[in-house]
Amino acid sequence: MNRVASALSAALLYSATVLGCHNEDSQRGTPSASASAIANTKIVVSEAVDADVPECLIHFASDAFVSEHAVPAGNVRVEGDYIHAFAQVSVTRPDGTSWSGTFSGPRDSFLQLIKRHLCTTTHVYALKLGDNKDPTKGASVLTAYDMKPDEKADVDAFCHAMSHVPTDAGALDPDVRDHIAMQWVEDALTTTKWDAWRRSFARERSALFANKASPSDLFHARGAELAVAASTLGLTCPTATEWKKR
Repeated sequence: MNRVASALSAALLYSATVLGCHNEDSQRGTPSASASAIANTKIVVSEAVDADVPECLIHFASDAFVSEHAVPAGNVRVEGDYIHAFAQVSVTRPDGTSWSGTFSGPRDSFLQLIKRHLCTTTHVYALKLGDNKDPTKGASVLTAYDMKPDEKADVDAFCHAMSHVPTDAGALDPDVRDHIAMQWVEDALTTTKWDAWRRSFARERSALFANKASPSDLFHARGAELAVAASTLGLTCPTATEWKKR
């Protein structure tokens, strides 16, 4: 399979969220929970949290994740398919602190649970799944990474995101190309400020997509914000130039 076919195949897995906050459930072959399942989420933990949880942001990393701006922050072990049944979950941090309990529910609630027991600072945390991606074949282990904050690197990642789209993907729909680029950005971001910016952009773009509304004004506004940030940091920003023309 060539790179364009591979990229298109991956892109067909995503739903309305075309600019980030990628649906890890789909990319890992795990169905998203239905509305009724979410309403009936059951969370059981074996012990209470004994301290306030920092306002960190946590997400699943893709297979392409590179830990250039990250330091190991522990691991998460999951025994069972938490989407469909109770699973045994344990979290171990480098300082030796550990937690274990049981969980059943949708992906977002799972991330909130992990956040409670993993985060020690207001940073971005990425979870990269190990070799076993099939919960029916034994325990899955996710390595947690604490991203070292670097705002200039984050802005630069946005500004050159399109350069990470395969060069032979020019014929793809712009939304598909955006999705590929923003998938790379999500893996690269290191600060809660810019990860939150990406997430809000994704939500706004998704809403416009769902309503079949033009995204031009959104791209123009976000392009202008990105251009200002890049200029302040002394960076060139091809992405901002492109967005302001859409």
